[in-house]
Amino acid sequence: MKYNSYTIEDFLADPEFIDWVRGGNKEQVYFFDKWMASDPINKRDAQLAREILIGMEEKSLLPAQEEYDEVLTNTLQFQSNHPERGRFFIMSVWRWAAVIAVIAIVTFAVKETIWTTRELDTDIAGVGYEIKATPKGQRSELILPDGSKVILNAESEIRYAKDFGTHARELELKGEAFFDVRHDDKIPFIVKSGTLRTQALGTSFNIEVFNNSVISISLASGRIVVTDIDRNKHKGMVLEQGEKLISRQGVITKENLDYADIAWKDGVIVFQNSSLDKVTSTLERWYGVNITIVNRPDAHWRYTGTFEKSSLQRVMERMSYAEDFDFVIAGDSVELKF
Repeated sequence: MKYNSYTIEDFLADPEFIDWVRGGNKEQVYFFDKWMASDPINKRDAQLAREILIGMEEKSLLPAQEEYDEVLTNTLQFQSNHPERGRFFIMSVWRWAAVIAVIAIVTFAVKETIWTTRELDTDIAGVGYEIKATPKGQRSELILPDGSKVILNAESEIRYAKDFGTHARELELKGEAFFDVRHDDKIPFIVKSGTLRTQALGTSFNIEVFNNSVISISLASGRIVVTDIDRNKHKGMVLEQGEKLISRQGVITKENLDYADIAWKDGVIVFQNSSLDKVTSTLERWYGVNITIVNRPDAHWRYTGTFEKSSLQRVMERMSYAEDFDFVIAGDSVELKF
């Protein structure tokens, strides 16, 4: 049991422990409640880490400059008055400084959106672009300048002009994002994804374009118009609420929207008769890992399953039991052996 050897710092950096402190799912609550009750040795460190995390939700841990100066002054005064104990005291201060550093990192990772932002030059003088991107293993939310909300999936990117919302609301998407568009009769909201151009006034929809040969657009509410930039015959295709459009190598079809198409934004992974490549690519993006396969099964292999806010370990355990394969997780590398 890895938690038996955990320090406070380890608890503060453990995603499942953090989720449990914040309420967690039934499995996490059952596990940690049972572990806390049965392991008094580490209960103290775990409880202290829990209290620190709860405190982080209520107020900032960063001290005011006056408080910092006061602590530093008192520390130096203590060392001067008690030279025989000063070294031990200083070591204790540095140890807790390290803990606070870990807390600061965890706070940033958990409570703040982690973005990669770049500014690009354009041919139009004075106009720049913002790029918001999420790496593997992270999903993020942001509010656009016009008030529209975007949930950006892992390994995804949007690009828009700095004056977005002033005269136009146009952006480009690579990867997957869910858009909750603020209504504006005068300025339509336009997303370019691969060869498709999606236009809306006020609505919510999901676009997936990890592979330009397969583009999926799912409409959760409102109405949108999808245009195929390269193929005039598909101009002006209208999607009504509850419909999904799929473009496979330029061939466009309509289907009914399924919750599985947008479940990711709620922290849920849904596989429905999914191929091995679909499963592994999804898990790689979701958890920020690289998956290798030994003794790959035939092309008919399919998997169906749902995972709500589950750890990679838990996902692998359930899948391996159902599909009869072994797995090894080593850092950000995962091996599946059939």
